[in-house]
Amino acid sequence: MLRAAYRSNPLPNRRNFLTAALLCGPMWLGCLGIGSPPEAPVLTAPAERGRAALDPSMMTEESAQVLRVRYLDHVWVRTPTAALSSLHHTYLRTQNRNLLATEAELSLNFARQLPQDPQHVAKWSLIAAWRAHEYLLSPLDEGYLTAFDNRFSPTLSVYNEAVAEYVAQLPEIDPLFATHRLDTMFGIVETSIWCEPGRPHPRDYDELLAASTDDDLLRNHHLRRGIGASLVGVRELDLDAEDAPFVSADGVFDPTTAVLDFYPQEQADAGDVALSVSLSFWDPRDNTELGIAQRRVPLAADFSAPLALRASRVQLRNGIMNPDRAAAALHMLQTYDPDRIPLIMVHGLRSTPRAWLQLTNDLLGDEEIRSRYQIWHFSYPTALPYLWTGGILRRSIRDLRELVDPEKQHAAFDASVIVAHSMGGLLARAVVSDSRATLWDTIFTVPPEEAQGTEEDLRTMRQTLLFDAEPAVSRVVFMATPHRGSKIADTTLGRIASGLAGRSSQLSSTLQRIAEANRENLRGDYYRLFSRGGPTSITALGPQHPVLVALSELPMREGVRVHSILGDRGRFDDPVPSDGVVDYESAHLDFAESERIVPAFHAVYEHPLAIAEVKRILRRHLAEHQDGETPTQPSGAN
Repeated sequence: MLRAAYRSNPLPNRRNFLTAALLCGPMWLGCLGIGSPPEAPVLTAPAERGRAALDPSMMTEESAQVLRVRYLDHVWVRTPTAALSSLHHTYLRTQNRNLLATEAELSLNFARQLPQDPQHVAKWSLIAAWRAHEYLLSPLDEGYLTAFDNRFSPTLSVYNEAVAEYVAQLPEIDPLFATHRLDTMFGIVETSIWCEPGRPHPRDYDELLAASTDDDLLRNHHLRRGIGASLVGVRELDLDAEDAPFVSADGVFDPTTAVLDFYPQEQADAGDVALSVSLSFWDPRDNTELGIAQRRVPLAADFSAPLALRASRVQLRNGIMNPDRAAAALHMLQTYDPDRIPLIMVHGLRSTPRAWLQLTNDLLGDEEIRSRYQIWHFSYPTALPYLWTGGILRRSIRDLRELVDPEKQHAAFDASVIVAHSMGGLLARAVVSDSRATLWDTIFTVPPEEAQGTEEDLRTMRQTLLFDAEPAVSRVVFMATPHRGSKIADTTLGRIASGLAGRSSQLSSTLQRIAEANRENLRGDYYRLFSRGGPTSITALGPQHPVLVALSELPMREGVRVHSILGDRGRFDDPVPSDGVVDYESAHLDFAESERIVPAFHAVYEHPLAIAEVKRILRRHLAEHQDGETPTQPSGAN
């Protein structure tokens, strides 16, 4: 099957074979198809079924003119197959390549006349793709300047749409996605299916949909112009799979490109097959071009469609009111690739991974970044204390590595990058910092070994307050992160919001038991705070909160590169730069390798200049990772 995608002679003896087929049997215009076996009856045209005639306006002016010049416009309306037969016969006699483009367009038009009939749509879409394929890929005239010829674009669109229509019918005509046959006006067409090794077979997808995007969701639409039908393969979550904990419950949405390749059989050994077809499926993230008809051509792709489809279906909860209804989890957007660097995105307060929609889309639309990074989203209930959820993120990274790289041999994993917004940046600091005893001593008056409580409760406290930096993360991009808190948290509005925020029943029960067992071992108001179920994330965002102050003073792991992207709403009556939530003095880091201020409010992650800065940082990271460069100055804390 692979030979069809990389053959050296795509259409051997095509003209001789088809001419013979046309001349044998009844006169061509009177016979609308050659004989077929009983299990595949010939389908008649819509006009012959008493349906409404075809609308002649549903075609380009070029095709309409071809029909008028040959006095076939009236035939097309009454009996489309007769018009198509006449055009094909004329092409065989004259070799006028423009007729191929007209055949392709009209065949696709005809295929869509009976959308409820999968056999009809499939066979005429196949014919449309075949005629477009021959037009696009047959040898060019000497000196033909394709770069300045616009004839190819419309026919390429016809080919790609025809392939998409054909694939859409496969669940009905060939549910197993195996070798199958269709009886067409050109004879029996046999199609075999091939997909890349190591990639999901098309039958493994629960849905295989034509790519489309919702302009209301995505600001930009990232395409690669080329040959093939851009599709989205949707796979539901396999709960039995090893990586199930790291896959969204809504499943996997893969960009996929389908290509139809054609080659007639030799008459001597063709049997009853007139045309052999290869239907191949490709991952456009790994393949930028395709070998077909003795040349390399760009492979079509739609990198925005899978993200748009996911966003339109996924219902995410920010966990601010009821944390028990929103679980914390690290999710991969594609199957793990040992050669791609993990790029982990961590959203902020009252948010979800949906916040990263525009940034993720623009990163996936960048060829260099898409080919070198794999994007992961961390989702968490934002009402929970950031040290708690930071611990979950840290353990999630380690658990995922234990699953996919237990021997720690993947260099790309050791170059992981975190991009974090607002409170998500505090989670990131808990990933790349060494706590030492600083956080524990902020809450307890006794060392860990003298604290009281059950082993399970004490283990929870140790995991939250005592930790080492995750060595796999080598760079962090902080976006509008309140390293020194937000003044809003100490206002009346902030206190009201904190009071309305929900608490995790599990964490609250743990803290209440810890309070009861350590009445004399807790500092300040922590006994009263833990007895009431513990703090919310908003409580600990006050600039003077002892946990936040302690976190901001923790040393980051040596070698971690740090960048800051800040917003400035540009209010003339406010001398202190601010994004409306976080002031400059809170978001600024003296030891950051770079700092970029963009004219934006707190949602800086959506601003084009912020996205451009993230791209710059990621390219810099690639250069350093490839060169094995190490920092000359260790990371620190302000």
